[in-house]
Amino acid sequence: MLFLKRHLSVRYEFDGSPQRKEIPELPHKALRKAVINAMIHRDYAMQGATTMVSVLDDRVEILLEALDHAMGRTELQSRLELQSQANFRDRYLMPALDAGLIERTIPDKPTSRLQKYRLTPKGRQIVQTTAAKRR
Repeated sequence: MLFLKRHLSVRYEFDGSPQRKEIPELPHKALRKAVINAMIHRDYAMQGATTMVSVLDDRVEILLEALDHAMGRTELQSRLELQSQANFRDRYLMPALDAGLIERTIPDKPTSRLQKYRLTPKGRQIVQTTAAKRR
């Protein structure tokens, strides 16, 4: 949680009192709950699966890096226990693709029904670094 508090923006409000009021970009209580839920719902039986918190340009994403093999959108969305395809695409899949953490197995055909996603070397490095820090 300290990592998140250090890396998220804070705005300040002044109400006339001598002390300013700090307003975090995302409420700490909501972040704590998201991290706890990610840890609880992670598949600990899956080798190589980790819970990763990434601070991206304009949001915090909790990515359950369960990509130990190439997976289709449906399988990956199901593994993340997300219902909405649009939410999954806009908040998880596209940011991970844009950040270079995952890649398409058929890059020339992004809408192919056979499309799958896998970790990039950058994504694997982040997963390995995160796993090493836990040991």
